[in-house]
Amino acid sequence: MYQCIRPQQQCIYNIAELYGLPFLEGIISVLARFEPLTSQRVQVYFERFIVGLRQWLNYYSPSQFIPQLHRRQPLLALDVPLNSNAQQGWLDITYLDEDLRIARGNEGSLFVLTRI
Repeated sequence: MYQCIRPQQQCIYNIAELYGLPFLEGIISVLARFEPLTSQRVQVYFERFIVGLRQWLNYYSPSQFIPQLHRRQPLLALDVPLNSNAQQGWLDITYLDEDLRIARGNEGSLFVLTRI
């Protein structure tokens, strides 16, 4: 699982790499915008959901794939635009340092992310 946050554009890119049978390895990706509400809470607006096979997407790494997502290129995948007014939530940052972020989501989720 990878997450790229671009604060200047207020964009979040989540990519989950799926491994298994050869030639059936895939990715699931979610793109969202965010808006800071307080120093600890951000509102998240989900905009795009993508599921596809790595070879059809020419996926090699998150750093190679995120520019494609950012340009909003059409992809050979299940590429579903989301209604960001209906698909939204919030995230509370409960701990943050240079290498670790712990956050809680509006549906009771807990996220522990480390920098790579």
